[in-house]
Amino acid sequence: MLERELKFYIPNGQVDGLAQHVQQLSPRTQLLHAIYYDTQEAVLAGAKAALRLRLEGNQWVQTLKLAGPDELSTLELNHPVEQPELNLDLYRHHPQAAFLLELGPYLLPKYETHVTRQIVDLWHQDTKIELALDLGSIQSQGLQLAIQEIEFELIEGDVADLFTVGADWLSQHQLIIELRSKSERGTLLVAAATQHNDKAVTLEPAQYLAQSGFRLPPLSADTTGTLLSCYQDISSAYLSQVIRNAAFLARVDNLHASPAQQAEYLTLMRVGIRRLRAYRQLFQPWLSPTEKQLNRALRAHFRHFGVARDQDLLRLEVLPALRAAGLPETTPVPEPSTHPVDPSGLAASVAFQHCLLANLALLVTERTTVATSLSGEELSEALNQRLKTQFKRIQKRSRRFATLPPAQQHRLRNRIKNLSYCLEVLGSKKQAPLLAELQRIQRRLGKIMDVDVALRWCARHVQDDEQRGWALGWLTATRQQQSRRVLKRFKKLRALRFSGKERGH
Repeated sequence: MLERELKFYIPNGQVDGLAQHVQQLSPRTQLLHAIYYDTQEAVLAGAKAALRLRLEGNQWVQTLKLAGPDELSTLELNHPVEQPELNLDLYRHHPQAAFLLELGPYLLPKYETHVTRQIVDLWHQDTKIELALDLGSIQSQGLQLAIQEIEFELIEGDVADLFTVGADWLSQHQLIIELRSKSERGTLLVAAATQHNDKAVTLEPAQYLAQSGFRLPPLSADTTGTLLSCYQDISSAYLSQVIRNAAFLARVDNLHASPAQQAEYLTLMRVGIRRLRAYRQLFQPWLSPTEKQLNRALRAHFRHFGVARDQDLLRLEVLPALRAAGLPETTPVPEPSTHPVDPSGLAASVAFQHCLLANLALLVTERTTVATSLSGEELSEALNQRLKTQFKRIQKRSRRFATLPPAQQHRLRNRIKNLSYCLEVLGSKKQAPLLAELQRIQRRLGKIMDVDVALRWCARHVQDDEQRGWALGWLTATRQQQSRRVLKRFKKLRALRFSGKERGH
């Protein structure tokens, strides 16, 4: 059966209060012990599948979970079994699960979970939702990771009500949207335990699971069907990058990441927001008023996080580069001030989490783009024309780049970003040279914008005259050098044509 479930991480400070709230609802209690299986090479995890045996009271249940159509959905096959032993014959006549028969000899117990589950049946209008509070741990080879999450599973009714109920609990208990399954976390814990036992790493389990931010693989519209389904799929992927990195930034698993890791989560989250907003802007004539409103809300949060990103840039990149280039050490150089808005606190804030949840609800419930009267071919042509118009505006503005004030140069960079992000997934093969040139210019302009951040900060905060003069001089020379390079690239860009028609759907 298809299972739809909305899950949240419970921050440490909220666990007791939430548990008391659940107790007031007279929950049923289950003690759950599960053993998860996979091959040595984690073939099941690579296929976004999970196979487990779980003791539920006195009954062992064998469960196979397969990826569903969105982040909240899984295809779940449950079979009671007499003994804690896998019985793969159960899947012999199931087309989506028959592949397990070949893996049988290679399946091993990889990790276990021990959970105390509190269950409450909730009703919202005519929709039945099962609330499950899970507290416990994932264990593998001597390492363990805490489980402190609350799940809302749709039993019957409207999936939109699932988000309404989830939003209410989010507000009351400052919850964090969690897209990772127990099996996803368990697979990473196995890798952490293996390397830990080999003395290859000495990180805490939570740090190992989040030692790198979440990055999407290359996306393409070639495999998604119609343009409108493409919009849905690609937007969902971008939102997933935002939510997963926001969770790391908000310190799920009680994560204590290094400043460099925190900066990576922040950057990847903002890139996801930027890509989602760019994609929506392309489809803007067909968006619902609600989706337009959500895009504006994301933009506001994006700007708040941008302040924190500038501080990371100064602390982790600009000041080390100045020192390496020979900045005089006549007096100690001031460090950038503490973030005016703490990025971790902002990521965990109820306002931002509500914004993410509303965006997720819009995509999962498929109440997104307004139905258009255009045929697939007509919509393809309309999008192609919008992209072509963006390109012509960029070409025209690039002729005056050297005389534009920094703020307008920054806006031009944003236009280039938007066009390149859309061409990455919608562009034809004929447009590949154009995309490559846009990406080169985008990187060059990024360096110029970073220098502008550094120039403003040094002019304001470096008090020593010798240091300030040296820093401003070095940064100005760097900007001029980068500007000369980008002017050459703009000349090549103007020689290109927006050739080829958007792929038909």
